[in-house]
Amino acid sequence: MTETADLSSRAARLAAGLAEERTLTVHLDRLWEVFASTSPDVAREPAKRQLLYDSVSELEAAKEITLPKGLRHWDRTGHPALPTFVRRNVDRLPSTAMRDRLRYPWAPELAWAASERLTTAQREALIAVSAWITRHPGRPEALPHRERSLEIFGYEKRLDELMSTPLFGRGRLTLEMLSVYVVHPPFVWHSIEDSSATDLLVIENHNTYDSVCRALSHHVSAGASSPFRHVAYGAGGAFEASVSYAADLVPRPARIRYFGDLDTEGVVIPARASARARAAGLPPVEPHQRLYELLLDHGRPQPATTQPSSNDWLGPLQQRVEPLFSGGHRLAQEWVTVSLLRTNRTWLEE
Repeated sequence: MTETADLSSRAARLAAGLAEERTLTVHLDRLWEVFASTSPDVAREPAKRQLLYDSVSELEAAKEITLPKGLRHWDRTGHPALPTFVRRNVDRLPSTAMRDRLRYPWAPELAWAASERLTTAQREALIAVSAWITRHPGRPEALPHRERSLEIFGYEKRLDELMSTPLFGRGRLTLEMLSVYVVHPPFVWHSIEDSSATDLLVIENHNTYDSVCRALSHHVSAGASSPFRHVAYGAGGAFEASVSYAADLVPRPARIRYFGDLDTEGVVIPARASARARAAGLPPVEPHQRLYELLLDHGRPQPATTQPSSNDWLGPLQQRVEPLFSGGHRLAQEWVTVSLLRTNRTWLEE
């Protein structure tokens, strides 16, 4: 089968026009109408009959249409003879991309869209972007991505959805093209003044975050050195999205260490956040081994609501955690209390 892209522009336009017909059989009078609407210049051509015949022949060779058999189905009132009808091969219709290329004037930056197989939602999104680009021939002032998303799509989270799809990438949609910058969800953090360290410690739950900050202040006041420059509240699952905010801390963290519950979510959240951190050019999220050891040493296991499972993110801790999880138990990080953190300095030594 000849690819649609190999057709002449006139035949390709005719193919796109026929694809819009509601019937499988297109009679000659309607064929002339479609031909005239897709190639308006033929009205002035004395050889328009030949041009239609050539286009129809191309479409037949490309298996886009089937021509009738037998002389009685051909109009011989002129030269060359023309079929009194053509039958569309519906399983070989021109691609959506071809119809888009012929019907929609894509902005130059989106010329690639014409050769893509797009879903309806993708096409609608790209049409909205193309219209926005056309309205802004000069690059406008950069905006936060959700503000631009609201401007283009009328929905502030549409760009969030699109950025994780194949529509975004090199040679396709880019943040620069849309003149946007991504605003990372912020997290609550505490800075350790006069600390020469560059590490970031992230605590999953807010009670333990407060306890760590209080205990760290206690030890620093007593002359201990802080191994952290910042302590952040991860807010549970929110840390998966907010981890990129670490890039805005000064100084930029050399390591990101994490302490949370020992249960299903407690190990899944930092593992996912670690992948996102790497994608943002940040260090991976690592378990704070000494804090987890304190939890394993002092915590009292409780039944888990879902069967926990360890993963590679736990590293050397996995061997100690496996019996806990295989027994269907969990440990809440709140077992590491402010009193324990004040009387134990081992967690400052890692």
